[in-house]
Amino acid sequence: MDLYNQADQHFHLLTQLLARTNKAFQRERKDDSHTNIHFDSAARQLVGRRMMIPDSGLQFYPAIDIDTTEFITIRLTGEKEVAFKIAGLTMAEAKIKLADFWRKNGLDTLSFEQTMHYEIPTYDFASKKIGSISKAARDEWTSVRSQVNTILSEKSGENTLHSLVRIWPHHFDTGFYHECEDSKGIGVGFAMKDSISDQPYFYVAAFEKNKFVAIECPPNAGNGQWMTEGDWKGAFYPVDNSRLDQKKINLWLNKTYTYFLETLGLEILEKYPKQ
Repeated sequence: MDLYNQADQHFHLLTQLLARTNKAFQRERKDDSHTNIHFDSAARQLVGRRMMIPDSGLQFYPAIDIDTTEFITIRLTGEKEVAFKIAGLTMAEAKIKLADFWRKNGLDTLSFEQTMHYEIPTYDFASKKIGSISKAARDEWTSVRSQVNTILSEKSGENTLHSLVRIWPHHFDTGFYHECEDSKGIGVGFAMKDSISDQPYFYVAAFEKNKFVAIECPPNAGNGQWMTEGDWKGAFYPVDNSRLDQKKINLWLNKTYTYFLETLGLEILEKYPKQ
């Protein structure tokens, strides 16, 4: 997974241009979901939220093409326009270039240029000129995140709490959050390698009143693991191969998700009940 991990860091950094754009020009949401991103694996593009230029009424999606390393806009008709090439710039230069692009389109960039409300890891290449990573790394990353999109979309759509699967730019995890009742909820996703795991991993965690739910007497996690102490509490399933074993992962997701439903005392209706 070395190539995948290399691409994860590279795209995490680039995605901050979209996160900054979302934060500046979208209506703020309490859960910060206005900053999140969609990965279109077929087009191989990281896509921000839909925007509109007030004076012209033009609507489009801001996006980054992961193969050409270009910042682009995608109209609702599908027509694309290259705003500028990111490769060859530092992130600081790309931010200035993007602010100038938004100003030329009639947008006030004061909020765009403000400091973000979260921090990401300081990667050793963060201050250098942005290059293009290898096609092999891009292909492996696309393959893994595409499989993740499929697995998590199926899981999210199983019941009446269906939620969109998106990339959260803070930690660059692909995931969804099922908000249940009485300030209770379950988060499910796929994260970069970090302090929890030295490999990328799926995770399931439950919350009540914005705090992690204590884990007591958890079931056997199979190939996954439980973290019951510390700042983060939940179940996680490390991935060491770019070809994901979807059957095993789905079994693990179902077991851990059900455990948290029972822990929270919730009964969620299936979207398509078994006859």
